Amino acid sequence: MTEGEEYLSWYKKPEPYTVPSEKPAEAGGKKAADWCDYAYSEWEIYEKLKIPDWYWNFKDPEWSEEEQVMMERIMLKMHENIAKEKMTPIDRYWATAYGVERDRCPIMAGNYALATTAPRLLDAWGVVLKGVDFHRYPKLHVIATNMAVAKFATDIIFTHKITYSEAEWGGHVYLKETSAPVCRSAGAMETGFKVPWLPYRTAPFLSHKIPEADYGAYAHQLWEIRIIKEYLRRAGLWGVMPLMTNTCVGPIGTAGAAIGPTLGIRERAIMYKRNPEWYHMCMREALRFCIRHHRAVRDAGTDIMFFCDGLNTMGTDMTADLIQYHVELCKEVHWPPGGTLITGGDFRRHVDILIQSHGKYAYMVGSDHVWPIEDALKTCLHYDKMWFDFPDWDKIKAADLSEIAAYEKERFKIACSNPKSKYWNPGPSDYWIPMENYQAWVDASKKYGSYPNGWEQP
Repeated sequence: MTEGEEYLSWYKKPEPYTVPSEKPAEAGGKKAADWCDYAYSEWEIYEKLKIPDWYWNFKDPEWSEEEQVMMERIMLKMHENIAKEKMTPIDRYWATAYGVERDRCPIMAGNYALATTAPRLLDAWGVVLKGVDFHRYPKLHVIATNMAVAKFATDIIFTHKITYSEAEWGGHVYLKETSAPVCRSAGAMETGFKVPWLPYRTAPFLSHKIPEADYGAYAHQLWEIRIIKEYLRRAGLWGVMPLMTNTCVGPIGTAGAAIGPTLGIRERAIMYKRNPEWYHMCMREALRFCIRHHRAVRDAGTDIMFFCDGLNTMGTDMTADLIQYHVELCKEVHWPPGGTLITGGDFRRHVDILIQSHGKYAYMVGSDHVWPIEDALKTCLHYDKMWFDFPDWDKIKAADLSEIAAYEKERFKIACSNPKSKYWNPGPSDYWIPMENYQAWVDASKKYGSYPNGWEQP
């Protein structure tokens, strides 16, 4: 049996999801394929949410005159911000990555899962727009994501993808109002990949099914990259302001999503323990998908690819066995050569396995504030890697402004205590951080962002 026959022998790819151009006369209508039964049985949900027609067969949205003016003014504001700095944002980022002298650490306004800065800017903290609206209407996403960078004068435009691969395998996926993806059933259960003894959780939030990669979610993502780069080109910011695109997750997380919903952490461990050879077949198919997806994102024009892969959600033995797939993805799709090792939580038990496996094919390592910043600095100095450690978002959200500055000062005092440190600050992304608190965090990060030299921005 060839390798291709091996993985196709257990995985039956669903038919492309298509619907008639006009709404069926009655709820239910004519089915596109048997596996789409649930979509038509929930037509009432579809109508209630008013999911736009473009989602099922994506076409580039047209920009109105007013929207174009808004984007042009956003680009002009970016120009003004950059003119006040000592380095351009893209030079600052790659100087950090390669260990070249820089004026300060790069700062990225947190926009993870869209539930943060972007909608708050457009509705003036009125809690009117929801993160999920940005998925339904991609122009809102583009405008607000760029507006966040212009408003807070940060260094990286960051666009977040819609799903963490929960839907790529046919799972019954919804998005909560905050845009966080959840599953009602596992992808494996929808594609004939059934395991009776493998339980899965349910979370029936109302939103929409993510279709195949040529539709909706991924076409939406690639369009955003192209349109942002085009506006940067027109504004003279191409090669000045970097665009970072989230491509989470890698093959480990994608395979987990195929076995169980919401990354299937428990299910993944059960499956690997019971049938490791079968699990490796799943991993190889997931790797093929991830390579195709990441190449598409890279070729669309993004400057930096940002992704994690559930790298601290397994035991160390399982991590050591499966990390080869993440390494292969980094080799295949990233430019400059290398990728990111990003995960949540304290992954001190795993970090040596991860970095040693990747070698030169990982240039960035990162986690959140529960990975002690002292240990993070020591590890990344040892391996000569670019790194970050998310701040505690609750402190930024609730603290007095002077306390935010003191908190960041102490963090940077450690993070930048060695001139060879390649630290950068990805920022908080809590939904409820007030604008003044967010600005205080940005100001403190700029002020203390190159601590040993004491370079403070004007």
